[in-house]
Amino acid sequence: MKYNKSLLKQYISKLKGKKWYHQRFDGCPHFIHYIAEAEDRDEPRKQGWNFNVHVCFYNNDRADWFIPMEDINRVTNDILEKTKKDPNLGKLLIKDWEQSKKEFYDVCKKVHETKLSDLSDKELFALFNEFRKKTLDNVTSSSIIDCFALGSDEKIAKMISVLLAGKNLNNNYPEIFSKLTAPIDPSFINEAEVSLLRIALKIEEVNNGLKKFILTHTLEESLEEIKRDKQIYALLEKHEKEYFWSKNNYVHANILDKKHFMKELREIFETGFNIAAEIKKITETPSINKEVKKKLAEHLHVSPHLKNLLTISEEFTWWQDQRKKSSYLFTHYGSMLIEEIAKRKGLTLHEIKYITPSETMLLEKCEGKISAAYKNEIKEREKDCAMFWASKEHVCVTGKELEELKKTIIETEDYSKIQEFKGLCASPGYAKGRVKIIKSATEVDKIEKGDILVAIMTRPDYVAGMKKSAAIVTEEGGITCHAAIVSRELKIPCIIGTKIATKALKDGMMVEVDATNGVVRKI
Repeated sequence: MKYNKSLLKQYISKLKGKKWYHQRFDGCPHFIHYIAEAEDRDEPRKQGWNFNVHVCFYNNDRADWFIPMEDINRVTNDILEKTKKDPNLGKLLIKDWEQSKKEFYDVCKKVHETKLSDLSDKELFALFNEFRKKTLDNVTSSSIIDCFALGSDEKIAKMISVLLAGKNLNNNYPEIFSKLTAPIDPSFINEAEVSLLRIALKIEEVNNGLKKFILTHTLEESLEEIKRDKQIYALLEKHEKEYFWSKNNYVHANILDKKHFMKELREIFETGFNIAAEIKKITETPSINKEVKKKLAEHLHVSPHLKNLLTISEEFTWWQDQRKKSSYLFTHYGSMLIEEIAKRKGLTLHEIKYITPSETMLLEKCEGKISAAYKNEIKEREKDCAMFWASKEHVCVTGKELEELKKTIIETEDYSKIQEFKGLCASPGYAKGRVKIIKSATEVDKIEKGDILVAIMTRPDYVAGMKKSAAIVTEEGGITCHAAIVSRELKIPCIIGTKIATKALKDGMMVEVDATNGVVRKI
């Protein structure tokens, strides 16, 4: 994707007055660029379902990501129309990306097995370029996945509401909606959790003395002790190999080691819950959801079109989870590659994360270290910047251009005096508690038992905080979003799509969350 310094000047007037879908997460320009370029790319598999514009603001490794609602609505409406004619649309789309998925995992394996420091500059950049291309090919599906997730929720909710109104079942809407839209496949977070729980159960069954040791000794001592049991240590090694990447995000490659998983094992033992029962609950929930949905759909005589949409929603939930897993892995292997490039060009790993993959490829032409002027430009980006993508081109802006873009995109309306607002019920129930607004995964530790987690949206690296929350409230998200899925698994009241939650609420406020009716009230 070409870098065009005058791109924003060509587009700024066209951006005024647009409505935007806003997401916030931990991210840096390098890794977010993969998603933006992939979503903007037009190719036969996507059937015209690509986006035209993206904007992302960066500050302190936090990303505020904006997509025009007109793009989301255009793609969503087209997908919904095609589902009327082809109930197998979801399966066919997933199949179209299977080869790209395989090639992405193959290049990850290649990076893993290569000693990067032994490569010549030419070989290193060739491998980086191969990784870049395979990653983009794999995630070009993102505009389809994201559009369905972000644009179909209200339409599906309305169809269910109309169906229930015709049967005088309006009062049962929250419960029925939750059941009809529940996921039927385990997420990679579920799989990682079950894997660790099985190690904990094995310790309880065959070496209960080890459990007592873990509860009373340091993590280092516990790790040394667990090495004495070869069978259990082998399980821990296998878990580390399979899930070391599971707490990554779009900026940090957090390599989880055995010591980290020892800490999680200790936390499992400290809770004192029935481990076997917890494994059974997590592993059986998807199949239970599937059976409940089937019987409920038959009982309600759900129309073929709504049934198709619910099926595609299930498929896209799985596909979205697979995309998330691959994005965590491209953060890991991408970080390995750019760290080696950074060393050779006189940059730190953090600095090179503030240039895009397309710009990184240009470093091959730079003999030796980069210029002082370019390094200063990167330093400016680290402080505060925005990336803008359009027409197969992109640009990074700082200074006056950045301020102009902020004024054009970011809403400044004051919602602080609003006492009550609504959203979509993702998981029914009621809770009362103190607001904790989470802007980044680095803030999750501030959540205490019984707090109300409020965020623009949640991510897999928010799960530890979600488990302690009495309820979850988000500004964005659809029926297949992370908050909706996890809140149902945890049976926590959850309201999504409020649009104003982080603007209307402040840390420390007391609120009640009536998720059954989709209402948040200040107390």
